[in-house]
Amino acid sequence: MSTTEFKNRVFGCVILKSINSNFNADFTHHPRTLPDGVVYSTDKALKYAVKDYFRKHLNDSRLFYVKRFDDKMNPKTLNETYKEIFGNYPKAPIEKYSLFFFDGETVTGVLPERPKKKQVTDFFKSLEEDSPLKKYSASIAKLTSKDVAYANELEVKTEGLEGECYFHLNKEKQAIKIEGELEELKELSEKLDLVLTGGVNKFEVLGNLLTCGDIRLFGATYADGIGKVNISIHGPVQINHGVNRYIDEQGNVMNEIYTEDILSPFTTDKDKQMSTIGNQTNLKEGHYVFHFSINPKNTEEFYKKVNNGKGEDARLCLSTEDIQNLKEGLNNSVTALDSSRKIGTENEATVFVELTEGSKKMLPSFTEMVSIKRSGERVKIDCTLADQNIRKIDGEVASVEVFYNPTNTTIIGLDKGGKVKHFNILNNEEIK
Repeated sequence: MSTTEFKNRVFGCVILKSINSNFNADFTHHPRTLPDGVVYSTDKALKYAVKDYFRKHLNDSRLFYVKRFDDKMNPKTLNETYKEIFGNYPKAPIEKYSLFFFDGETVTGVLPERPKKKQVTDFFKSLEEDSPLKKYSASIAKLTSKDVAYANELEVKTEGLEGECYFHLNKEKQAIKIEGELEELKELSEKLDLVLTGGVNKFEVLGNLLTCGDIRLFGATYADGIGKVNISIHGPVQINHGVNRYIDEQGNVMNEIYTEDILSPFTTDKDKQMSTIGNQTNLKEGHYVFHFSINPKNTEEFYKKVNNGKGEDARLCLSTEDIQNLKEGLNNSVTALDSSRKIGTENEATVFVELTEGSKKMLPSFTEMVSIKRSGERVKIDCTLADQNIRKIDGEVASVEVFYNPTNTTIIGLDKGGKVKHFNILNNEEIK
């Protein structure tokens, strides 16, 4: 299936309605609040919902940053997750080596050429004081000196070597055996391979990561913690914190939070006479507005560098299919995520402003340009300020899509017609 690259910049917002709910609790189990008391939600809560929607409803979407468990129901590490999806880290191509292994017949390169002295020094400092590997520090330090020659495996002559052993080459390219226990040297070489440059093909790792839909959209900070790979991918989709923009007639934000007692069906060891009592805290009504932007150029340089920096793999770019999946997730994911604490919070509206290709225009944060009021059973979402700003760059606006439920929601501003289209968020049908 061919992949169409998505190149246009996008600005917009996602609005969540929260009634007697606690969408994104803090560590005290209360709705999060800013210093001025305004309720807010982190971007992570919305991203979690979107990725959960991808996983449950878009089964063909490969995801990396979702929780996976091992056989003991413990969360997997970053390395274990990578290995589950892609297998072992790919080896970087090495032209010449500084350390070799001889099995009695064949020579195998072990460590890449020109290891950095600081890397070797820091490695031996990191070992436990009683580690038997510390005694090899002087031998390995020689690999960083000018007295060592580097070569590929075919250039190495093995005169004077007998049986299995590790060795390096002097300036005359003669094999110099490293004395020591074979098993210790094997363990040492494997650990050094993790920290010395040349051990991993980072371009291939990058390419593998970009095959995951969540990384193509939201980026990734991938640091395996053992020195093998450290990659930071600035994702094209950036989502800001969601802030409650539900106001009264005087323009004041309403943040009514209440706590209620709940009864557990279980007792404790201390008091067998009655079951335990707990509590839960909710927001009476709030409307979170999350600003988001999409800039495909954030990851453009990454997918052009795969395959050892040669060529371009179109499968790794941000595609029109990725954007369609993102729209579907932004419109439906929170409604679909009916956990016991998040039930009562649902997708209320999404505004999606796509600029023309090549446009460098910017739009302010939609969080500051949208406000919400209630009139009886209907909710009025005022996008007047957003409409005014969009009209100022009308010549570079390709389309404006507004998604909401017309049965209980009214949009003020962003009127239908021209480049602006309204859609029913429940079925994605256009509202004429």
